[in-house]
Parts: sequence; structure tokens; C-alpha cells
Amino acid sequence: MGVIRLLPKETIDKIAAGEVVVNASSVIKELAENSIDAGAKHIYILTKAGGKKLIRVIDDGCGMLREDLPLAFTRNATSKIYDDISAISSLGFRGEALSSISYVSNVTVVTRSEKEELGTRAEVVSNEIVSTEDIACTVGTTIEVTDLFYNFPARLKHLGTDQSENRAIVDITSRIALSHPEISFTLACDDRNIFSTSGNSNMLSAINSIFGRRFSEGLIPVEFENKPLKVKGFISSPNFIDPKSAERILILNGRYIRSDVITKAVDSVYMDYYSKTGAGYVLFVELPYQMVDINIHPAKTTARFLNESLVIMLIRQGIRDRLKDAFALKERVPSVKDEEEKDPFEKLEEAYVPQAEQTPERPAEHSLGERPLQQSAARPAAAERAVPKVVSAPSMLDPGSFTSGEGASAQQDAPLRAPKPETLSKDIFLKLKNMRHIGNAFGLYALIEDADTLYIIDTHAAHERVLFERYRDSFLSGNVGVQELLVPVTCELSRKQFSAAMDNVSLFESLGFTIEEFSDSGIIIRSVPVFLSGTDCAERVRGIIDELLEYPLSATDIARRNDVIIKRACHNAVRGAQNISSGEVEELLQQLYECEMPFTCPHGRPVIGKISEKYFMKVFERIQ
Repeated sequence: MGVIRLLPKETIDKIAAGEVVVNASSVIKELAENSIDAGAKHIYILTKAGGKKLIRVIDDGCGMLREDLPLAFTRNATSKIYDDISAISSLGFRGEALSSISYVSNVTVVTRSEKEELGTRAEVVSNEIVSTEDIACTVGTTIEVTDLFYNFPARLKHLGTDQSENRAIVDITSRIALSHPEISFTLACDDRNIFSTSGNSNMLSAINSIFGRRFSEGLIPVEFENKPLKVKGFISSPNFIDPKSAERILILNGRYIRSDVITKAVDSVYMDYYSKTGAGYVLFVELPYQMVDINIHPAKTTARFLNESLVIMLIRQGIRDRLKDAFALKERVPSVKDEEEKDPFEKLEEAYVPQAEQTPERPAEHSLGERPLQQSAARPAAAERAVPKVVSAPSMLDPGSFTSGEGASAQQDAPLRAPKPETLSKDIFLKLKNMRHIGNAFGLYALIEDADTLYIIDTHAAHERVLFERYRDSFLSGNVGVQELLVPVTCELSRKQFSAAMDNVSLFESLGFTIEEFSDSGIIIRSVPVFLSGTDCAERVRGIIDELLEYPLSATDIARRNDVIIKRACHNAVRGAQNISSGEVEELLQQLYECEMPFTCPHGRPVIGKISEKYFMKVFERIQ
């Protein structure tokens, strides 16, 4: 008797369920994507006990016909594709998801198509509908999943705590909501609203509603098209980079995915220009469907690009071009209380609602039954003080009640907190030339007054930026000016450093340094680049050698290595604190305007900042 045999259908269904349904967040992902594919304009998601006890997803999409319900819970049945799976434009296969979900939980569905006068309520057990009944409801679908993994105790045992499962739920739901800013999303965990988006198609409004001001205030818009790639979204201004709070969201053809190659591409741009990584971004990327394979993972959260190197190159180029002419000013004015924002990913035990620019519109008259709404549990007094009243979670039989009531009114009346960061272009340096230079502070900062704003230029960072770009351009053109030293300087090195120096004598010469062997572990420096004359040349040479050891000659990106070396040579090469005249300020501003990346020093520190007049008025108690 052979050892190969067919698996029973029941075992096959269990394997399929395990591929798609691994926890509550994966259930929510599948159901929310079904709602999006159904054309929903409003999606409400409610969970209890980290989704283990209850997951409810309500939408106002097209709904399902009564006759389609049995097929919807059958494996490999779908309304989304027929033959060609190489160009899938929808987010998933409805039958695939519902079949897997119903095999590991109890499912109740209430749905109505606009083609039918009455809706249908059905209970599903192990992919089979066990009861159905007619019900009066509006067009749309409500799916309620209870007792997740009740029939798989081993898998249930390995789920995380309620809080950790909630974190995963917030994570995936927020990304799906960001991928479709034209749809209003509301997420509630254990009767507490986590976030609501307006559905007004404003990407920045959705970002602020979900992640709050701390992340969104430092974003600058980016939009570029270079066929076949099209990109739109937001990236971190270099002075707002915070790896601890940065979010990295990539939406590919309307689908949220994770892509390490895109993250590395973005990081490489910031590293090249600012010596920093960890920048946040929210990017909407459009590519022809034939250039993307989204089916390499059952959850479809990763993708393979047909021409990955081309995609990376185009994204790097587009972000690099945008960073050359955009910068978000950072300002803190004490006239507005600077409240510490709570992160919904970390503080789900507290009621937190980041406020959107607009209150989301709710689907009107979306009642699915006759039972009155059960009031949500009372919130702690502290939580009520922290946030406006929120809409009570709709019940399975009366989800329409979340469209109205005292909670909705209170949310509409809440103060709007959407950030309005000031994004600057390079022209600001020309404008500052025509403003009044009123003096200097601490020998490092030039103060320029304009109406109710005081602009500050970090002259040390500005000089270093100008010096770096001039030095780099001269190096690339092979025309670095050289200053012979009246007294050559000796430099003692370790054996490793000495070997690296002798292996790169020609590179040092192209940088403007003439070095020769002096002893078994030392060199003598006979000339330096004009840009660095008057500085500690031995320190410059040691710094370059250290970078050579970090970026050897075999490095694949020689241009990047050379940029790093020149940054190291320029580090601390600018003179110390010294007040400069108005004429020197004007000259420096003109030089900054002519720079490729004028807003920061080569190492990422900002060159320009501002303080509002309100700051001084608050300090001196002219306003409260």
C-alpha cells in the first residue's frame, strides 16, 4: 500500500483556515477588504476581548443576494475573479475569506442587496448555513464573528493577551483605513472608540485622525510620476525624523502591503543627505497590475515587483527631488497647551480618540432590525475628560443607531485639531534676504524679523552645508583647490589605519590631501584642500580613514561612500561661534538658496527655524 493519500476535506479546510485566519486582526482584514470591494462608504468595526469574543464589521456596501449566501461560505467561490488571476484589481476573494473564518468561529451575517426588498439573516457553522430568516434592513452587510477558535483550543491557547491582540487590530485597521481615505472608518475596542476617519478623501486628515499630531505635523507632501510608476503621499521632513514614533505605510494599488525594499530605498535617501534613517512615510503607489505579484502570500500583505530595481530607483529619485525643495518648520508655541498625545497602539486601556478635521459622516438609517440599542458600558470619569463623548457601539440588530444621538453631536462639536504644518520651499531664503536682520544670538544664530514671526538661521549649520556642497562639487569635477602647508603635519595611525591610508593615496589626492609614508605607522601631510585650510588636518585625515574602513573600495555605491567621506572631512570644519554682519547674512542666504539641500547641515541638523510673536506674548503674560 502506498504512503501518499488524499487528505480529508475537513483537514484541507483546517489548513486553508490556518493560512488566512491566524488571529482576530486577520479576520478584520479580510472582512474590511470585502466591505471595500463591495463599494462601502462607511465601515464600522467593533471588537471585544481582543476579538476573541466578538468581531463585528458593518458596511453600507452593495450587500449580497439571498441566493448567493450559501456560495459565499464555500471554498473557492468568489464574485471577484473568474479566469485571469494575473491582474487582480480587487482586494480579495469573498468566498475564500468567509469560508476560512466560518470554519474557526461562529458567524452571523445580515445582508441586503438593493435588488431585494428584504434582507437576510443567516447563521453559519463550519461553512454551512444552519438557519436563515428574512429581516428588514437597509442595503449593506453586517458580519458578526464570535468565539474565535472555539473548536481549535490549541490555536486559541497561543493567542496573545487582549491588549496585544488589540494592538494588532489597531495596526491592521489603521493601515486599511489609510489606504482608502475616501471611506469613513470607525474602530471601537471594548466599547471605546479608538479612531474615526472622515472619509472626505483628505489623506492628511486621515493620517492625523489615526496617528495624531505628533507624527502628522512633520510630514511634507510628495507627488511624482515617472511611467510606469505613480506616487502620491507624505514623507517626513528631515527635522521631524523620530524612529520611535515614525509610521511607514505603503499602499500599492489600493492595498496595504509591507515592503522592506521600499523602506530601505527611502532610508537610503535620508542617509545620503542627512545621515539619518527612520523617516516616516505614507505612500500611495500605483503600478500596472501586470508588474506586481500580490499572490505570493495568502494574506496578500507582501508583493513581488516585476522590475524591482527600476521601482526602487524611481522612488529614490522622486523622494530625493522632493526633499530638495521642501521643509516643514518645527515650532512650539506655549499659547496653546501642548498636550501629550497618547498612542492608541500602546494605550488601548485608555479611551483615546485622535480628532479628525471633520466628523465622519455616518450611513443614514442603517437599522438592521427592531431590537433597541444596548447602551455601552460607562467610561471612567478621567477618560470622559480626556476625549469628547463618542458614539455608542451599534448592536448586531441595530447598527443604524450609531448614525445619530448625543454622542454623534458631541463629536461634531469637538474642537478641530488637524495640524497645519508650514512647508517651506527654497524661495524662503531669497525672501529672508529682504527682511530685517535684527542681530545675532549666542554667536551662532542670525535673527530675522518679519511681521509677527522671528526666523532663526543656524549660521554654523548653514556654513557647513555650503562648505560641504562646494567641496563635493569640486571633488566630482576634479578641481579641488589645494593649499600647501608651510610646515608638514605628521599623523600617527594604527596598523589598520596606516594600511587603509596607503591603499588610498590617489583618493586622498583627489580630495586635496597630499599624504606620504613617514614611518611604519605614520604618515606626513603636505597639502590640504583650500576648503579645509586652517583646521586640524590630522583630524580630517583620520576621519576619512575611518570612513574608508567602514566603506571599502569594493563598496558597490562609490558615490555614496565618497559623500560620506566628504561629510566626515567637513565635520566641525566651520569656525566656532561668531556674530556675523547683515551683509554676511544676506550672502549666506544667497548661498543657501543655491545649495541642492539647503534646509539642513550635511548631518541632518536644521538650518532654519521660527518663533511666533505669540511665544513672547505668552512669556510676558500679554495673553493667556
